[in-house]
Amino acid sequence: MNKKLLVFLLCAAGFTLRADNKAVYSWDFENFSDKANQVSFFKTPFTKNGRFYLSPVKSQGVENSTAIKCINNITHISSLPWKSKDFAIEFQFKLTKGLNQRRATALFCYTTAKDFSRRMFFWISHDKRLEGRFQIFNDKKKVEKEFVIRTEPLNWNNNQYYTLRFSAVSGGRAVIELDGKRLAENDNAMSLLDLQNPDETVNFNILYFGYYPFYGGIGNSLNGYIDNLKLYDKINSTAPVEKKTDAVKKKTAIIPHLCFDNQWSRTFTPAEQPGNLLGTFVRADEKFWKNAARVRIKLDGENMIAEFDCPVPAGMKASAIPKNLWSRSSDRVEFFIQPDTGKKKYYQYAVSVSGESYCGIGMLENPDSKAKFKVENTTAGYGVTITVPLSELGISDIADGVCMKGNFIRAGKTSGNGSSLGYTGDDYHAIENFIPLIVGSRKSFFMSKMKNLEKDVSLLKNSAPIRKALDELKLSIEKN
Repeated sequence: MNKKLLVFLLCAAGFTLRADNKAVYSWDFENFSDKANQVSFFKTPFTKNGRFYLSPVKSQGVENSTAIKCINNITHISSLPWKSKDFAIEFQFKLTKGLNQRRATALFCYTTAKDFSRRMFFWISHDKRLEGRFQIFNDKKKVEKEFVIRTEPLNWNNNQYYTLRFSAVSGGRAVIELDGKRLAENDNAMSLLDLQNPDETVNFNILYFGYYPFYGGIGNSLNGYIDNLKLYDKINSTAPVEKKTDAVKKKTAIIPHLCFDNQWSRTFTPAEQPGNLLGTFVRADEKFWKNAARVRIKLDGENMIAEFDCPVPAGMKASAIPKNLWSRSSDRVEFFIQPDTGKKKYYQYAVSVSGESYCGIGMLENPDSKAKFKVENTTAGYGVTITVPLSELGISDIADGVCMKGNFIRAGKTSGNGSSLGYTGDDYHAIENFIPLIVGSRKSFFMSKMKNLEKDVSLLKNSAPIRKALDELKLSIEKN
């Protein structure tokens, strides 16, 4: 691409770079042939032996220029240590295939350790958010230090080039900008400098593009192309802050809960829909609110049973794509359950209207599950019953008042953009967003909490006033 034209486009997109804020590395990929797996040597202030492994393809870049193809290619720069506390990366990319509805789509990743214990990744999450995450693990493979920045969900199109700019200052601010709009910012950031290996004899510094290298993770490679790549060690941008709509800012004010009493829950909350402007979201159409799902749960001594009622808006028909349970177009329900809130272990059960099902423990599939699924048509839409053996959940005895946690999801065309009983945040699997599931009555739940409080208060000196207040509260619970 003509350099003057590129500068004009960047300025028009909202980027204003200082005269001294030059890219320490810049490449438009025009000097590569069509031959795959080319190796290019380049020099930067940080290394004289950097290698760029890529697969260039003509006519797929911006304005039909040459771009690098990412899918099924380990596209990366090797030997790239970072010495500056500032880091910024800017490039253009396009998707050629719809996003994976279960896994994130990697845009770039960086690691300084062969075991990936010091790493960062930047991706489009499964629910369409841009997200950057820096992580340092200890010897026990537990996260010791982490920094996360993410946007609200975005509306993505295939075969359309987007200009991404991500910047981070160690100990300062991190910013995500897309097409010149600042969509997210966070303080106390980590940067590539924080990931450098303290053992300077180790030269394992790799920057990946459109490829997710971390085994055991939840990322996929980018189905698409990357063009006009730049790396900066000084940061400056005057991109305006993108204002969020009230709908984006709004979260569930009251945390819902559910009892195992076979009583129907309140209706699910439909997710907001992408607006006409990039990064904006609006309230779901009224037909999805009027036909929102509900759920009820019960225990029969041997099983935990979740029953979903899913009305379908007039003029629509529930359907599922064969062998594609996680497609946005496949109508389905999902049930998450965390039996022991003191542990991070949880279970997932999902089934589409065609009967295709999935059972998992955490993020991993559980092929040995004994769960049963029943899907049937109703006069208003469709119903689903999920029956899970208590033994599968590690439950042998449950007393009244015990509180588990979980969530209930409805997805697919007839749900709008998806809906849920409890707030899901940016990840259905985020256990911190699970809602209380109470065994027995609400009264038994609160009375069990009262007993725990009484034990704690008994250890305090001069606890008489507190005990009096607790006695009054206990009496109120018993009466109501």
